[in-house]
Amino acid sequence: MPHNPVSGTRYKGANALWLAMQQRTDLRWMTYKQTQSVNAQVQKGEKGTLVQYWKFTDTIPKLDDKGKAVLDDNGKKKMITVKLDRPKVFSAVVFNAEQIQGLPP
Repeated sequence: MPHNPVSGTRYKGANALWLAMQQRTDLRWMTYKQTQSVNAQVQKGEKGTLVQYWKFTDTIPKLDDKGKAVLDDNGKKKMITVKLDRPKVFSAVVFNAEQIQGLPP
């Protein structure tokens, strides 16, 4: 299954299918920034593959009747998950490990 070794994400659904269709033998995929974070480099001239993420919920601070954030016993804001009225779509360009120099096997 295609996955991102930096974030720990396992690609699912259409992204997994799309990455599998790229006919790469290595299942590791990561963004350009992530390759830099592990001291690796995308090879010159390589083209990335677009993936999309859909977000249907968001995590926001819980508010009291006066609109102030509710705090837990440690003084941190309590958070709640809310359903978004419209989903948000995010895109990222990822590179396969075969396109990256300096990654361990």
